[in-house]
Order: sequence, then structure tokens, then C-alpha cells
Amino acid sequence: MIKLTTDRWKKCVPCDSLEELSLEICLISPEGGLSYVFGWCKALKRLHLDMCVGVRDCDIVRLAQRSSNLKSISLRVLQITLFLSPI
Repeated sequence: MIKLTTDRWKKCVPCDSLEELSLEICLISPEGGLSYVFGWCKALKRLHLDMCVGVRDCDIVRLAQRSSNLKSISLRVLQITLFLSPI
């Protein structure tokens, strides 16, 4: 797993023209993880947050309000089914 803080994100990811972002199997920090993407990635059209932990309702609402180019958000989760046998 790669840990990328918002400070490193700004330096490493040129997102002015980024149209698709995939953050699969990740941990979203409540202190500003996704909100940073909202402010800098204005051209974002597709966002994949499949199996990410820490995505909040308010993050998705803010994303919808601030990202006028956004067309799709993927929020798939892994469903685990346990089969228990009788003892």
C-alpha cells in the first residue's frame, strides 16, 4: 500500500487535467483526504473508490457539489459471506 499525504499529492500528482482517478483498496483520512481532490482536480470525470475505507456521505455530497465535470463515481465494496458449519 502506498501512503500519499495531501502534501505529497500536490507535489506528485498534476491533477489540473486529470479526468479519471482510481483509489482502489485504500484508506481515506477524515482530516481532508477526499476534500483535497475536490479542490485541485477540476477536470475529474470518473472517480473509482472501490473497496476504500473511510468514505463518508459528506465527502460524496461535497464531491457532487464541487466537481461539475464528474460523470461517475464507483463505490464498490467486497461482500464477504461466512458459512458456518454446526459443531
